[in-house]
Amino acid sequence: AGVNTREELDKLTEKNEKFKQSLKDLSDGALKGAVAGLAGIGTAIVGTLSGMNNLVNETAELRTQMGMLETAFTENGLSAETAQKTYKDLFGVLGDSGQATEASQHIAQLAKSEEEAEKITNILTGVYSKFGNSLPIEGLAEGISVTAQLGEVNGSMADALEFAGHSVDDFNEELKKCNSEEERSQLITDKL
Repeated sequence: AGVNTREELDKLTEKNEKFKQSLKDLSDGALKGAVAGLAGIGTAIVGTLSGMNNLVNETAELRTQMGMLETAFTENGLSAETAQKTYKDLFGVLGDSGQATEASQHIAQLAKSEEEAEKITNILTGVYSKFGNSLPIEGLAEGISVTAQLGEVNGSMADALEFAGHSVDDFNEELKKCNSEEERSQLITDKL
């Protein structure tokens, strides 16, 4: 009976050691899992914060651009709503806020009414649809604006005329017959 008890005691001790080891393994695994889970949560939080920071920056940039556009449009007698619509229409085609802002600013300088702003926007989006990046829309907007101001074809306006099959020299002659910037602007929008 003494040997049997000793064997039983050894078996119990061995089982106790295995049980302790199992608990340790389980707790180590749980701890590692918890640490990994916390690391994953930490990574997700960092990603979310980074995304929120990017969103805040993009929103701030858009607010700045819209402020610039609203100022440009209202200084030229147009509404803030016209500025927003013009930007939205151009951004919808371009997908680039910088290009849409720059083109909109040129439209603000050129257009004398909401209808004219819409007409020029339609011209620019139409030209972009036909020629794509080979005739950058913000460059064309600037070319139209400068051409109307100076009375001579400038910049991308020359490319637009040539792409459409018109002579720059002939168009310059037509511009000379105009008596004002408004007449030149009307000639440009009619031609394009």
